[in-house]
Amino acid sequence: MNDLFDRLVESVPNEDLIGSEIRNTSRFPQRRIDLLVGVSQGTDRDELRTVLMDVASRQPLSLSQPAPDLVGVGLGETTVDFRFSVWAAREDYQGLRTALYFEVPRALADAAIEIPIPTRQIRIEGDAQQGLTR
Repeated sequence: MNDLFDRLVESVPNEDLIGSEIRNTSRFPQRRIDLLVGVSQGTDRDELRTVLMDVASRQPLSLSQPAPDLVGVGLGETTVDFRFSVWAAREDYQGLRTALYFEVPRALADAAIEIPIPTRQIRIEGDAQQGLTR
């Protein structure tokens, strides 16, 4: 998490640093935002790409280089899952990420691209006389 927001400082003993992996999110001037998007299995991939690239291009905090990208990452129970990647300047990362979380679902809805909501059916088998009143 970004220490600028909570104003906390953590001290880590040297012995912990030597054997640990360290992730530095401030080393480079740009950061990539990855959003996982799951859409209905019948969704047209080209239409999805067009809608998402339009979202990125309309965001003033989104960088055009490196270019936004859309990559298929898997199949869910009722979805085809994609990783939508957009780049931001390091200082704009939180703002753009928040904006994308609002704009992506709105744009998909406007384009009639469904984000399936998982549903479960519960079936109780047995004697109808037993009922559920026990």
